[in-house]
Amino acid sequence: MDFLEMEAKAEIFWMTFKNLPIKEQQSVIERLLKDKDFMEDLIE
Repeated sequence: MDFLEMEAKAEIFWMTFKNLPIKEQQSVIERLLKDKDFMEDLIE
């Protein structure tokens, strides 16, 4: 996957996330924060 394709996917994800109702955004964030692998990647 090249950089432009990766950026395009990230933009689609971000727009979709921002268009969710606040409670659903909070649910996604909670799941990310509970995901051990995600948190380790975030720290690195």
